[in-house]
Amino acid sequence: MIKILLALDLSPHSRRAADYVAQIAPSLKDCQVTALVVSSGIPYGAQQLDPSDAELHGDEDQVQEKEEIKALLGEIKELLIKSGLPESRIETRIKPVGRGVALDIIDEAHMGDFNTVVVGRRGLSKVKSLLLGSISSTIVEKAEGLTVWVVE
Repeated sequence: MIKILLALDLSPHSRRAADYVAQIAPSLKDCQVTALVVSSGIPYGAQQLDPSDAELHGDEDQVQEKEEIKALLGEIKELLIKSGLPESRIETRIKPVGRGVALDIIDEAHMGDFNTVVVGRRGLSKVKSLLLGSISSTIVEKAEGLTVWVVE
């Protein structure tokens, strides 16, 4: 079975990665896709949460972020279903930030026995990427034993 971890955020780059997975996944035999958002609005002590009952603590911005994440995960699930992937092979998760977004994605991939991690790339210039780093760059650099698809 091919298990794909689709790492999402609220950016358009993330949406392009989801569109790419929707094109590819239905043609892969026994493909399972898990859409994951690592959110700073979830208390660190909490385990990953089901998006339908995720509670975020904090200010109004975090409550708004929760609603946007839930809407995003719903849209991505519908996209995958419309592309032909059976609903039984789609999962959505929200996880709190622990060691950092990139490392949390890698940890999730290893714990869930995923074969592939898919991320969008924000398109930082080489200089900015060197100075600031990026989630996709960190994942590519540190994801041992995983296939990583970086979608622009």
